[in-house]
Amino acid sequence: GAIVDYVRAGAAEVGVLVMRKTRLHHHSHQDHVLYLVRGDAIAKLENAAGQVETRIVKPGDVLSLPRGKMHGFEKSGDEDLVFLVVATPLPPGVEETTYHE
Repeated sequence: GAIVDYVRAGAAEVGVLVMRKTRLHHHSHQDHVLYLVRGDAIAKLENAAGQVETRIVKPGDVLSLPRGKMHGFEKSGDEDLVFLVVATPLPPGVEETTYHE
């Protein structure tokens, strides 16, 4: 996936993310809220019990991704996925994405 544009909004960052697939991963220092604008996806999302569940995500769905919770996405149709992403800011110089697959 690639962030195609982003802007700071107060203490948060707002961006547009375009992707076909992103591996299962988590963010140690950021909370994310994703809104799927375009495309159909298969999402892998860690639940409250720590288990990774698979579910279908459609345009208009909103996902809350707390820091430390694993998630990943893969398009299930012809269109690339387009997400609006709202994230808490990272401290300067912190690289914090950890991949699990």
